[in-house]
Amino acid sequence: MSIQALYERAYRLGLVTATARTAFYKSLNARGWKTREPVSNAIPPERPALAAHIGESLLANGLSAEQIADVAGFAVASENPFQPSRSGLRLVSR
Repeated sequence: MSIQALYERAYRLGLVTATARTAFYKSLNARGWKTREPVSNAIPPERPALAAHIGESLLANGLSAEQIADVAGFAVASENPFQPSRSGLRLVSR
């Protein structure tokens, strides 16, 4: 989560005044941090897990990957965010 998002949350909760918010954004702009916050490249991107977990539950309850994609409204199963995550091992048939 970015410092801007945290500050906005504080503002919306009434913990920060409009004047302080303006000063905050001016200081970010002065430092060049409005578009790229310090150390932002060191934080790994978040990997959402809920959709894959739902897909794994559907798979465990007997739905195929194609059925899960169909239920989720995706024409191609590989584009489906509910596609269960793949384990390192898989069955290979001859």
